[in-house]
Amino acid sequence: MLMFAMATPKQHFLNVDLDLESTRRLAEVLEALEPHVFVLSSTPRRASVELAKQPRTAEEAVRRFTRLVQQFGVKGKKAWQQCSKRVSNIGLQAGESPRQLVVPLSAQVVREASRASLGLAFTVYAPIALRARR
Repeated sequence: MLMFAMATPKQHFLNVDLDLESTRRLAEVLEALEPHVFVLSSTPRRASVELAKQPRTAEEAVRRFTRLVQQFGVKGKKAWQQCSKRVSNIGLQAGESPRQLVVPLSAQVVREASRASLGLAFTVYAPIALRARR
């Protein structure tokens, strides 16, 4: 019988990705975000980026993405508004301890993100299998 030993990492905040989709090309949005982001994946109409300098909290990451959007020039703002998906995807690593993981986002940050037409999502990653045992 093959069994998997599971890792038991502590639950923790990983990072925040900005996920974008548009019926038009995203080049102007990506140019407006440079050099503050690292492109994880990109096609002409879909992209996922993360901040070049990773913050320690989800709150700070969402705040930084929101401020970047607020600083867009006219072309960047127009391209941003044409996106059909603009989501700060907060990544969390699941584990066995602590029993719960609280990821606070202040009302102010949520309001600012909403004003920038920036949605919020949470992705929880399951613990990782370390090795197979027989």
